[in-house]
Amino acid sequence: MGGCKPVEELGRKLRQIREERGIELGEVQQHTKIRTRYLEAIEEGKLELLPGTVYAKGFIRSYADYLGVDGQALMEEFGMLKDASMAQTVRTQEPSTVSPPTRMNRDMHKSKAFLERMMWPQFAAGIGILAVLVAGYAFFTKGATHSDSMKNDPAQTQASNEAAAPKRTEATPPVQAQPKPEEAKPSVVVKQTQQTNIRSVYAVSNTKQLQLQVSADDQCWVQVTADGKVIFTGMLSKGTPQTWTAAHSLVLLAGNSPVLHIQLNGQAVAPANHTGGYTYDFQLQQ
Repeated sequence: MGGCKPVEELGRKLRQIREERGIELGEVQQHTKIRTRYLEAIEEGKLELLPGTVYAKGFIRSYADYLGVDGQALMEEFGMLKDASMAQTVRTQEPSTVSPPTRMNRDMHKSKAFLERMMWPQFAAGIGILAVLVAGYAFFTKGATHSDSMKNDPAQTQASNEAAAPKRTEATPPVQAQPKPEEAKPSVVVKQTQQTNIRSVYAVSNTKQLQLQVSADDQCWVQVTADGKVIFTGMLSKGTPQTWTAAHSLVLLAGNSPVLHIQLNGQAVAPANHTGGYTYDFQLQQ
């Protein structure tokens, strides 16, 4: 490639593969969640325009994997993995904006709330007064009728007194149903099958799907790929756990592993003591 730098050669190769397959940068952005200007910087070999070294490696790996190329092997080919301890730069993300409600909506909301506050106490008071009147009328009417009938019929008075007397009955102790013992479910097994300085592979068994939960003690960039598709790329905030699921495989790429807490189907996974990009590859064994 003459006097080109390795990063420029890598970018040219990615662009050539993309153009040969007729893929637009907008389509790549939609599937990988990587902004178009970062994709253009990668293809032009201008990695200084990316947020940092760790992010650059993660973006290149995701871009290459989407094109059907082994991103890990591609970076090794162009010497991108020789300096894995370079400091990462965190770029503050643009805050999302939320459109304020219109004045008409605010006025309608205030009017509705005012009517509810004014009408509800009066409505409740009216219902309460009506209920008291009905109950009082029924009570006095029933009492007067019952007293008159008792005075006119002594036999009925005696029968009523006998009926009111409590009858002694022998209590039968209730029969308590014995709960059926629950069958013990086999616990999920997460076994590490391969480990390098930048990647660990795990075999997972005794479960029907994979569930990954990750939280961080400090801000950390991560990317999650479920069943071969990138489903999350971004920063994890301190103390806010995130959960993802997949049917066959889950791959976690982390920029600062020591600050992470990782659980796979409830089983704790020890994070790597590695401050550069590190990959955790979980594969479900059928």
